[in-house]
Amino acid sequence: MTTAVLALAFGYGASWVAFNASSTASTDEARGVLLGTLDFAAFCRDQHGERAEAVHTRLDAYGWRCAFTVDGLYQMKEIDLDHACDTLLSGDTYSNSSDLTSGTGWQCFRGPAP
Repeated sequence: MTTAVLALAFGYGASWVAFNASSTASTDEARGVLLGTLDFAAFCRDQHGERAEAVHTRLDAYGWRCAFTVDGLYQMKEIDLDHACDTLLSGDTYSNSSDLTSGTGWQCFRGPAP
């Protein structure tokens, strides 16, 4: 009887360890691989020329735009954050912010989006 209880306890413990290890691995996988901070200025220059600038128009994480001139007319175009990561880092990427109260927390990741 004691052997059966010990075997059951050991089996439960081993299963719990395996489950937690697999849960952690899938959580890390789900986050993707951090590629770096999203460079808004580089994206704007890439899309609209060397004189284009990145402008943050809101007090939260959103509201990033490229400002540029075409034929002497000043224009602003909203930045698609996922597209910016794809363009700058070539591939299946996505953006995510570590701080939605500030415009400075945007980062690019490769892998499955959460």
